[in-house]
Amino acid sequence: MKLSKNPTAIFKLSHKGIAKPHGVNYDSEVFASLSNKHAFPTKNLWIFAIVFTFNFVLSQSSVCQTDNANRLREELPSLTLQKLISAPGYCESTGGSTTFESISSVHVIEKPGNLLDITVDVYIANPTGCQSGEPCPVYDTNPEFVNVWIDWNGNNVWEPHEKVLDAALTSYNINYGKTMTAKASVEIPSSAVRPTWLRANLGWGYDPENPCQASWSYGNVVDQQVLWNMKVKKIAATLNIDLIDVSKPLWQAAYNEFGNMIGLISNPPVAAGMKNGWFTLPIELVSFPENLGADSRTDCNWEILGTGANGLAGITGKNGVISITLPQKIGIYDLQLKFLFKNNKGNRIGEQIITLSLWVSYNTPKLSSTKKIWLKKAIDWTVGSQMGTNIEDELAMNIMNGIHSKSGWRYINGGNKWFELVEGLSDWGNCRNMAVVWNNLLLVLGVDAGSQAGHEGRKGKGFMSTTGLISFGALASSKGNARGLIDPTFDRWVFGSHWFGKLGNKYYDPVFNITGSDLFYHDAYDIESIEGNTSTTDGGPTLYNWEANFTFDEGNWPKYRYTPIINKSLAVDDMQTDGARFTGSYSELPIDSDGDGIFNQLGATVGVEITIPGMYRVTGVLQKGDTLITSRSAFTDPSIWSETFGPQMGNYEVNPVFSGEEIFNITQNGPYEMSLIIMDSTGVIAAADTFSSAPYDFSNFGEFPLRLNQVTETAQDTNSDSYFDEILVSLSLLTNQPMLYTVNISLLHSDQTLVSANQTIAVPIGSNSLDLYLPAQNIAASGLDGPYSLIIQVIDPSGEQTIYEEFQTASYLASQFNPPIVKIAGGNSDQGVDINSNGLFDTLIVSVNIEASVAGTYTALAWLMGQNGEDITWAGSKMIFGIGTNSHTFNFPGMEINKSQINGTYKIGYAVITDDSANLIFSSADIYTTQNYSVSQFEVSNAQIISSTGNYSESSIDTDSDGLIDTLVVKVEVVSRDSGNVVALGRLVDSENETILWSSITEFFQENYPQFLNLKFDGRYIYGGLVDGPYQLKDLQIYHIGDPSLTVDLQAPYTTQNYNYTDFEKTGVITGTISDVNNNPVQSAFLIISDNDNDYSNNMGKYNLVLLNKGEFDLRIEGPDSLDIEWSIDLNGNFLTIGDSVRVFVDSNQIVNVDFRAPIVISEVKNLYSEIIPDKYFLEQNYPNPFNPSTTIRYAIPLLGGDERGGFITMKVYDVLGNEVANLINEEKPVGSYAVDFDASKLSSGIYFYRLQVYPAEGGVVKFVETRKMILTK
Repeated sequence: MKLSKNPTAIFKLSHKGIAKPHGVNYDSEVFASLSNKHAFPTKNLWIFAIVFTFNFVLSQSSVCQTDNANRLREELPSLTLQKLISAPGYCESTGGSTTFESISSVHVIEKPGNLLDITVDVYIANPTGCQSGEPCPVYDTNPEFVNVWIDWNGNNVWEPHEKVLDAALTSYNINYGKTMTAKASVEIPSSAVRPTWLRANLGWGYDPENPCQASWSYGNVVDQQVLWNMKVKKIAATLNIDLIDVSKPLWQAAYNEFGNMIGLISNPPVAAGMKNGWFTLPIELVSFPENLGADSRTDCNWEILGTGANGLAGITGKNGVISITLPQKIGIYDLQLKFLFKNNKGNRIGEQIITLSLWVSYNTPKLSSTKKIWLKKAIDWTVGSQMGTNIEDELAMNIMNGIHSKSGWRYINGGNKWFELVEGLSDWGNCRNMAVVWNNLLLVLGVDAGSQAGHEGRKGKGFMSTTGLISFGALASSKGNARGLIDPTFDRWVFGSHWFGKLGNKYYDPVFNITGSDLFYHDAYDIESIEGNTSTTDGGPTLYNWEANFTFDEGNWPKYRYTPIINKSLAVDDMQTDGARFTGSYSELPIDSDGDGIFNQLGATVGVEITIPGMYRVTGVLQKGDTLITSRSAFTDPSIWSETFGPQMGNYEVNPVFSGEEIFNITQNGPYEMSLIIMDSTGVIAAADTFSSAPYDFSNFGEFPLRLNQVTETAQDTNSDSYFDEILVSLSLLTNQPMLYTVNISLLHSDQTLVSANQTIAVPIGSNSLDLYLPAQNIAASGLDGPYSLIIQVIDPSGEQTIYEEFQTASYLASQFNPPIVKIAGGNSDQGVDINSNGLFDTLIVSVNIEASVAGTYTALAWLMGQNGEDITWAGSKMIFGIGTNSHTFNFPGMEINKSQINGTYKIGYAVITDDSANLIFSSADIYTTQNYSVSQFEVSNAQIISSTGNYSESSIDTDSDGLIDTLVVKVEVVSRDSGNVVALGRLVDSENETILWSSITEFFQENYPQFLNLKFDGRYIYGGLVDGPYQLKDLQIYHIGDPSLTVDLQAPYTTQNYNYTDFEKTGVITGTISDVNNNPVQSAFLIISDNDNDYSNNMGKYNLVLLNKGEFDLRIEGPDSLDIEWSIDLNGNFLTIGDSVRVFVDSNQIVNVDFRAPIVISEVKNLYSEIIPDKYFLEQNYPNPFNPSTTIRYAIPLLGGDERGGFITMKVYDVLGNEVANLINEEKPVGSYAVDFDASKLSSGIYFYRLQVYPAEGGVVKFVETRKMILTK
């Protein structure tokens, strides 16, 4: 599904102003970002990278016959290897020409005893005419001088005593075209700064002994970081208490490239229950540079300050887990972590101290979710409690006492939610609230307690029931909020029941701070009186259970300490208000925005009133009876109409507007109904109303001057020869504005255009008919059966697209149309031809029969493919064919077949024939299959360094021994002609051809020795795809860093064994479907969770997002083509909200379904003409394609970050050899959508590639690159 990081290049080669990647992996200037699982550079892009960099020609062999090496070098074309990385803050140095030699890599390896091994590889080019073992004056007169410095003290200066290597390399006569090596071993000073910078330089004919010399004639300069360091990047926690308002991870730092902290996110506390005894901290480390540290060793001394709890833990590599033993006492502590970092040789390379807040509770909470403030309140009231036999009772007593004597809450009739008391949102509550607070704080601590209606009074009479208060006059109607007459400062209360807490067999009463072993644990509740009333036997006022013989004296009615002192308590108001309403005021106004006499919208002014302050939103729909007309303000606006108002109380006006085009499309006259609703800020409906419009005529509405009413297509046989000669397309058009329109029609099969026609006509007001004819010859030539797609496009004089419709034709057969005058009747034979008698085939010749009914000059092109459809190479020629059967051969180059590393059988996967005017006469797929061949039978390019043996295997790794696969390893065996680092990059796809993950690997190879490259795929992403195997390795690219241009490209070389996705390590997954209002799947919608995963919906509307940690995530959707839509969002099958984002909680190993449904038909909206500024780059496929002699290419420059300047644009066209044949654009352009025409009348038939590059307007590295293929047929 993704490549976790964009690989970083080491060098960048530059030749004639064109850049290419050079080094471990791809450079983002040349290749599209790999972080998106659906975007990856194609093979064709690599062809460009290969050709652009090394497309220079060296002089003839006569160069080697001269003694003046410097003059010889000056006569040869120059290639300069530019530095991709310059040590920041140091002096600049670039060197000179790299046509003949260059430093290809610098290896720095730390060894035990603080020793450092330094190896510099110098790549020696092989000039034309120089032979191994023979003199070559271009090199032999001078050695290669190599110097290396390391800035030990980190003062940004390479000083003389910091020089660590000084070498003069010779013996070229055995090394032309290979690598020369300089080595040194030095001791690392104990005071060395980590990380620091190394500079290596190379000179021929001159020794560049000054590290700050700017340039010289030959050789280059390499700067790179050495003496790597490590820091803690991220700290998470497991077996701790997850607090819903504490983000994950607990601690995360960002560093610059030197290891200096530049950002910190700290989300304490770590919370854990002492009953568990321990918890763990997963630690993620980062090295500087990042590509080191895989086998490092880190010690962590941890201590819980003030408790005596401490320990030592070790981490190998960049990830590990530390176990922390908890103190057995509830409290809030500081957890100190002291990290000591060591390299794989045991050398100390750095240290770091981090302190985290640690909250120790009793146990894991019994609540499904816990807030930080709840846990803190519970710990504050129980701090110091220790593990023991009565700890749960102790905790219950402490919480009860905290509510009674520490909370400051007031007792009053009418309660609040328990957490509002705990969170300080309210300071009053009744007996039930207090009991529920007690219950939930114990649940937060991990004690399984409960609360209940605990006392109903004796004999069912109630507890101080109002029954006995009839004689007290005004108090007789009291129902729990009675006020005494003697001292009205205090409220006096009457209870019908009372609430308790319960734990085990014991009852806890937080209101009165008493406990008992029986539900009816005494007859009277003693209430502390403000005035110290002593009328009862126990010395304090008593609130009695009601009995038949009970007499009550108002003067002795006690005053409660929990009652408000100043203001009378508010009784609960039974009247509910919705906060806002419609006033009934309504007036409507049809809107003619362009003055053409046709209403573009139906608008209205509606009165609303706010009765409770706040922000409110009005939205709604326009209906005709039970038929929905629209919810949009305009046909080209995909969003639902809405308007907000507020926040003050009072009257407002809102102005709903609805699309006139949608009113026209319903073809029903008014009146229409506006059904409107008011929602508050939480989405709750506050009010609803319906308003009826005037009886409008639907034909008075619309937003477009021209409409397509009807389309018919008819295949016609004009000469009665039993074949269709043409397809008649009849259009019925209705317009209210007379003008010239251009009508384009095209017939397509899949993405291939078979035939097209266009006509510019003057269309008067009213109904009009137009007939267009599509010639049938190309349909028969294609060999493709229907049904076909019929595309109709209408353009007005300003260039605005007013109509775009797509229809499906009848299910024609290609054989029903006029047969082609020339066709390939099949293949005869194939053979490999060894031209130079070296035992390898230089050419694969395939003979075919071509039948012609009309003699003439034709061009035949054929594409050779593997059995799985992989492109290998192509061949073609112009020939004269006579009437009848003609024998013709396609000659496919053997080197290209060998380079593909694909074994036969092969097939001619696609072939075309054009006439002398470049009209397509015939096309067909899969016309011939060859005999079996091995790729090793074909000629090998002298330049090729890497070759595949064709051996593949797989293995699985279960890291944690839980029976699930953590890593799937696909092993690829290759042979390297030269020693050095070899890079492989490929993607794993599932059985639905969805990309699961990219993987890359770099390994050192010995020359001519077969070795395996192990591509590792994280099993959690395979599980997250939710698709069973087998899985397939695709788009495999392998190259030697000595020359990354010589790449082995394998499209689909290996398929794994059968797996179930449940065989792999589980993780959190969000999955779902994207659909429109008609439940049609929506493809290419973009789903993203920032800093986690992203995906595009496939052709079934499905998407999957993999989450490696549990928590709450913000899931956002962007419609296809960046349509701004408010989606209806369902969570696990239940409606949740409306919008373009939703917050979702995903637990470990949980699969959550989130479905999105658009309120419109996406396919219709995508086809509408829009002048909205694009919000992403794109380069469209040229149209038409194939073409002759001209075609149109469309592209877009988005508005990003508010910068309307766009950028500096280049668009160039290349042939299959990488030669630039046209420069279409080379200028700065503002934000917008564009089209450029390409005239290829001076070029020959064949495959061409066009490439768009966008640079920032202010200068800098390329921001966007994309390449596409097109076919010119003449």
